Amino acid sequence: MKWEYKTVRYESAGLFSTKVKTDEPDRLLNQLGVDGWELAATLHPTTGSAENLLIFKRATLERA
Repeated sequence: MKWEYKTVRYESAGLFSTKVKTDEPDRLLNQLGVDGWELAATLHPTTGSAENLLIFKRATLERA
């Protein structure tokens, strides 16, 4: 089976921030799920940074 990957940058505003709209990430994640994407990993590239990388994968129709 072959996989294709998608990387999504996500900046969290902090646990107690009032800037976070919780329905926005949910909407994005639900749409990716409908499109067949599965969360494979999360990365935090820089210590102390609010930026996160979400890595998704899904099977391709192409055979190995």
